[in-house]
Amino acid sequence: MSLWPSRHCLGTGLQVRSRASNSLRLLPAERGFTLLEVVVALSILVICMTVIMRILAGSTRVAAVSSDYYTALQIAESKMAELRVLKGSATYLKTGSLEAGFDWVAEAYPYRSSASDPVLPAAVANHPLAAYQLFQLEVTVFWGSTHKREYQLSSLQLRADDETER
Repeated sequence: MSLWPSRHCLGTGLQVRSRASNSLRLLPAERGFTLLEVVVALSILVICMTVIMRILAGSTRVAAVSSDYYTALQIAESKMAELRVLKGSATYLKTGSLEAGFDWVAEAYPYRSSASDPVLPAAVANHPLAAYQLFQLEVTVFWGSTHKREYQLSSLQLRADDETER
């Protein structure tokens, strides 16, 4: 039998021993966390939360940029479709802007070929009996502060000579 009688504190689940009637002390197995353990646990929690918040902020930025590129792609494809239905052999240049902060430039001009051009050698392109003329189509979309982002589509279109004369 111990010199210190054991008893339970009602409602707390703690077991205490008393040496004298006024002094109470917790048993070593039933002590709580130390201040150092609490500080370390909170530090780890803060570091983890900071990393998670940075990941979420980064993914939000990437989603916004991706959305902007998708909008630019839609604008460029729309303007490219407009260029494809154009007729005539003249150079075409048109610019515009949208309320969302996107500016665009659409261009169509006869393809300039050289003698060593693998797409259309100059001898074939400039032949007087050539029934078709090759056109370069380009659409560029700019956005962002000071137009630091851009998306460009480029294509070639073969137009019959009777189409270019209209």
